[in-house]
Order: sequence, then C-alpha cells, then structure tokens
Amino acid sequence: MKWFSRPLYPIFAGILGFSVGFTASVPASLARSLTESLNRQLSIPLNNGTLSPQRQDADRLMQEGDRQLQAGYVDSALTLWQEALVSYIELGDSPAEEQVYRRLTDAYLRQGNLRSAEEMARKQLGTARVMNDYSALVYGYNQVGSILLQSSTAQEAEKSFVEGYRIAESVQNRGGMGLSLSNWGLAAYRQGRFEEAIARLQDSLPLRRDVLDLAGEANTQNHLGDAYFATGNYSRSAAAYLNGLFLGEMSQKPALMARSLGGLSVSYERLGARRDYMDTLVRQLRVAARSNEPTQVVTALQAFAQHSEKEKNLAAADSYYQQAIAVAQTSGDAKTAKRLQRVLDNLRAAYYFSPKVQ
Repeated sequence: MKWFSRPLYPIFAGILGFSVGFTASVPASLARSLTESLNRQLSIPLNNGTLSPQRQDADRLMQEGDRQLQAGYVDSALTLWQEALVSYIELGDSPAEEQVYRRLTDAYLRQGNLRSAEEMARKQLGTARVMNDYSALVYGYNQVGSILLQSSTAQEAEKSFVEGYRIAESVQNRGGMGLSLSNWGLAAYRQGRFEEAIARLQDSLPLRRDVLDLAGEANTQNHLGDAYFATGNYSRSAAAYLNGLFLGEMSQKPALMARSLGGLSVSYERLGARRDYMDTLVRQLRVAARSNEPTQVVTALQAFAQHSEKEKNLAAADSYYQQAIAVAQTSGDAKTAKRLQRVLDNLRAAYYFSPKVQ
C-alpha cells in the first residue's frame, strides 16, 4: 500500500510557499543523460536465455512488479516478484534470479522488514558466488553490510564492507571500490572513529566521480559532513553538505537533498549563521515534502519543532511534533511515532502546556 494517499498537513501550505535561499541551477538534460547512461551501464537485461513461454511470463511478472513498486504498492510488487523468482529458479536462470533478490531486498527494506531483507540480500550474494560475478558480489556485500548497520552492529557491518572493497580492488572495479570505501567510512563513523571515517570517505570521492555516480557521491558527501560535524569542524561539515546538496539536485534526488539540508541547517546553527540556518530549515521541509519520503518529512518537522521549542514558541513546537507523529503513524513507522509522542508528552509536562481544544 502507499505510505501516503493524501496531501501532507496544512502546515505545508504556508511553509512551502516561503522563498528559500540558494538553489543550484542544473540543466535537466544533463541530469537525465547522466542518469540514462548509468542505467544502461548497471542494467542486466532479462531474456538473456531461451524465450520460452515460462520465461516470457516470468519477465512479465518482473516488469509488472516494477510498475507496482513505482506506484507505491510494495506488497503487490513483492507478490509478483516472488512468483517470477519461482520460474527463474526452475529455468536455472541465475542472472535473472539475482536481479529478483535485489528487488526483494529493496522492497523489504521499504517495509522496515530487516530480517527478510537480510535473508534476500544473502541469497543474492549466494547467487552472485555461483555466477562468479564480481560486480554482483561487491554489490551484495555492501547491501548486507548496510542492513547489518541497522539490524546488528557496526563492527559486523564493517566486515562486509571490507570484503566488498577487497573484491572490488582485486578486479579494479572503481565504482565498487568507491561504494565500499564510502560504507567502510560510515561504519567507522558509527563506531566513533571519526578521523578514520573522514580519510576513507575522502578516498571514496574520486572513485565515485570517475564512474559519474552523482547520487553515490552525494551520499558520501553527506557522510563526510556528519564526520566533520562530529569533530566540531562545522565549516567543513557545511561545505560537505553543500556539495551533497548540489549533487543531490543534479541527480534529481529530493530525499538526498533533504538529507543534505538537514545537516547544513545544524551546521549553520553551530556557526551562528542564523539567517542561513532559518532559510535552510524552511528549504529542508519544502524539499522533504517533495521527496515523498516519510522519514525525511518527519526529520524536517522535528527540526522545526526543536527550533520552535528553543525559541519558547511552545504552541508551534506542539503543532510540529503532532504533525511529525501523524506522518510517522501513516507511514507505518510505529517506533518513531512512539518516540516522538514521548518527546511531546515531556514537552507538555515540562511547560505545563496543553493545546487548545478546537
């Protein structure tokens, strides 16, 4: 089912109409051509074997699953891909099977089902070993590591990223090396090894540029911003987030832009750049709404709530927290909704504040 089926809350009508600060100008044709080039490089065509009726039906199920996912119907996509998987296994088509496992992993991640996502990612990795496909192995180790960052420990995730880098380096897969180094740096950051994280993330950047991975480079810049921020170097963290923002805009990824803006706003706040901080905060919410990513919307609303609380504007803080809770609940993120409800309850208790009854 779709995470949201109606417009976001009335607050957006006012906030999203505000003018915001810097907007990078990016030729749409350039962004599209780069995206299309990457898609051609990374896609593994189906129908790479016999075109039997069973194979044609499996391919049809795969494509329909893709359409269902794009429309926001994750459950339907999962059902279709699982049906396709049965046929590909019967046909002995390992490349197509490996592609289904990738899709299933991503879909389960969207649902927050980390156990099933890890299971599918490990099956993708196993299929890649059978195929002796080094690129797929690098992808698999990074995918497993990324899931372990959420479900297990950073130490366990780091082992997976290191293995991905080892394989990528052995075949001089620069894209895989850049991805693995970026994730390795993230794992180091999560363990508090900030200087090491900065070094690995910096080493990742030229590799990601070499393969024109704009979205990947944006991710790395955002991780770099986090690492600099953790060391108290707010000027460099702001610079990294600005780079991430520009790359996110070039790759036409609103979720990445919102992520960059979130880091940029707190960097400006620490630097005492109040006007830039406020402009960036407004833009963060505006871009988050456009991304249709509930996590980014909740993060932006929470940032506004925290700012309002600091300004002692308790009515506004209460309103922002309520709307963040509503978005989390509607998207099925019960854990975040409960956490924010506790924050709101503590706010009301601390200030003996309760909203007016309408």
